[in-house]
Amino acid sequence: MYNINADHMAAACAEYLHADQLIYLTDVAGVLDGERVLSAVTCEEVERLVQCRVVSGGMILKLEAAKRAIEGGVREVRIVGAPLRTPCYWLPMRPTQQRQRAVYSWNARPP
Repeated sequence: MYNINADHMAAACAEYLHADQLIYLTDVAGVLDGERVLSAVTCEEVERLVQCRVVSGGMILKLEAAKRAIEGGVREVRIVGAPLRTPCYWLPMRPTQQRQRAVYSWNARPP
């Protein structure tokens, strides 16, 4: 029997498919530093966030999987904090701009 983490599986699938973007939904507001949502995190910052215990629990796995996806060729990973009652069609899909490869996070709130 295997216990496969869904975040890492999604990252592996995105790599395999040469996806441009990978979106993770989470039941927290996004990648948090205290109560502030971090709007972007570089791959280099992921390790610091984990070691300094800025992030914890499932967010560690999400960030590690996001880093893996980006290092594997996925151009952009978004970690979207969506309240459980927010329908997916409310999630903002912003046009992709030319940016450095990073993990983006925001709190999805219905308009």
